[in-house]
Amino acid sequence: MTRNLTSMFAAALLLIAAAASAQGPGRGPGPGFGPGDGPQGPGGPGMGIGMRDGSCLIDYLGLSDEQVAAWQNLRDQLHATLEPIREQRVALHERIQAALTSEGADACAVGQLMVQAHALGDQMRAAREANQTSFVALLTAEQQTKYQQFKEVRGMCRGDRGQRGAGMRRGRAQGRRSSS
Repeated sequence: MTRNLTSMFAAALLLIAAAASAQGPGRGPGPGFGPGDGPQGPGGPGMGIGMRDGSCLIDYLGLSDEQVAAWQNLRDQLHATLEPIREQRVALHERIQAALTSEGADACAVGQLMVQAHALGDQMRAAREANQTSFVALLTAEQQTKYQQFKEVRGMCRGDRGQRGAGMRRGRAQGRRSSS
């Protein structure tokens, strides 16, 4: 009995560790802060570009006043979309923690909670990607080219955490391992 309980507890811990590593860094692929990033939370002024007000990117792309206003609107929409999902996810993680620390933790119940938390993470990623697509649609062809260059340079400066990490997680989820 004790051996089975220990095995279930270890399996539950592995599920939590896998989910935590699958979350990656706070910033998603689109313009906007991820949950917990920056003092103003999801969709904060930095828009995921490393600046609080986005002025560097605005200047670099030469955004018009109309584009800046539309960008701010997209940011506000993203925040409104992400905040309730983030709150649900925080509550789920609290339930997971409580379930794991309770006497006779049920690995199946913990696993179901983990699946729910992962689904909320997928919703957040989808919202960020849709927001990113909407932002790029605001740009002229020349601005889109410059924005792509900006993202590439930003990725090199950050060690390309977001894109490389996401690809590595997908590979692990499908049973592939890096040969390096």
